[in-house]
Amino acid sequence: MYLAPRAIQAVVEQVGRVAASKVPARGNEEREIIEALNTLSPHVLRHTFGKRLLDAGAQLTEVAEILGHEDLNVTGRYTLPSAADLQRAADRI
Repeated sequence: MYLAPRAIQAVVEQVGRVAASKVPARGNEEREIIEALNTLSPHVLRHTFGKRLLDAGAQLTEVAEILGHEDLNVTGRYTLPSAADLQRAADRI
């Protein structure tokens, strides 16, 4: 069975929407989770995978190879801190 890239994208997006509908919107954290799930896509999953590899200690060159990037500058974007990264840094003090 063959699934076209657009069909895979539609499935991932649908899974995100269904998961978002299961999260009770009690506070800001839950609303952020719902928003993230409602914008889920294969690209978001790929980017999250790359960022988590780096956060786990993988080298930039390793992540570039895994993701198929020829230009390290492209992979370097994954090293930019997210709002959550910045909040965790502030929370540590």
